[in-house]
Amino acid sequence: MVNQHNHPFFYKYMTAEAAIKVIETQSFRWSSPRLFNDPFDHQTGFSLSFSGKELAQALGKEMERISYNEMVYEPKVMDGLSIPLKIFALSKNKPERAIYHQQLETAMAQIEYSFEKEVEKLNSMLIDHICHSRVFCVSETNSNIAMWAYYSDNHNGAVFQLNCLEEIDNPLLIAREVNYTDKILPFCSLEEYVRHLTNQAPLNYRNLVDQSIYTKHIHWAHEKEWRVTRPLLDESEGDGFMYLKEKPQVFGAIYLGCRIIDMNKELIQQALRIHLPDMPVYQAEISLNPFSLHFSKV
Repeated sequence: MVNQHNHPFFYKYMTAEAAIKVIETQSFRWSSPRLFNDPFDHQTGFSLSFSGKELAQALGKEMERISYNEMVYEPKVMDGLSIPLKIFALSKNKPERAIYHQQLETAMAQIEYSFEKEVEKLNSMLIDHICHSRVFCVSETNSNIAMWAYYSDNHNGAVFQLNCLEEIDNPLLIAREVNYTDKILPFCSLEEYVRHLTNQAPLNYRNLVDQSIYTKHIHWAHEKEWRVTRPLLDESEGDGFMYLKEKPQVFGAIYLGCRIIDMNKELIQQALRIHLPDMPVYQAEISLNPFSLHFSKV
């Protein structure tokens, strides 16, 4: 597999206890998005910039233009609305516009009435779909002081450097960068949605789903996160976790927290001697000018 991002490695923060288990098993835990600590991550859906009334009006006008041949109608697929619209457009015995308007108004009123429920249903389906997966999260940096605090047990834990190696085809080769924003993702414009409903330009749901998977609130931007997602497809949700084994070459180095206790440091080094004897070990130390961490090889 080709490296799709050109990063030679990423970093994974964890507690000392978790690091020992990883060394012993050479496996990492992939998690369900439903277990993430951020309630916005994967679970907000999309916002629409138009109302049910605006949609009904715009869709009604577009359907009338199509029906009375005021535009060239070339649907990309023949299903849903495109079948009756195409048949009506080809018909030579069309009703008067006044009668058509009456019939159309009834249909559009139903669209306006059910709009909010349909949006809620759409977002619920989207969230269920993208959350039926397992995600592995990594970072570009190994020196973020806040991440050492809340992912690595107040600097008592460790950080693994994980190599991205084309020759062994490991999952990190397809890691994707997380985007950060303070706005709920827009679904599409009113015009785009009308063209989608009439099958003139169907929406690319894959792109919309990807936006949701790889977007987090701006407050998390310091993490410089990348992630790999694995859909569960026909698998059950289970307990929310899965463990995937990595080859020894993936383990590029381990960085020990500046507050790690001697016992955990010795347990980690003991596990390394048995399971990953060639992996370099670095010790984090506090630098006061400026406030930062630097690492010395053990």
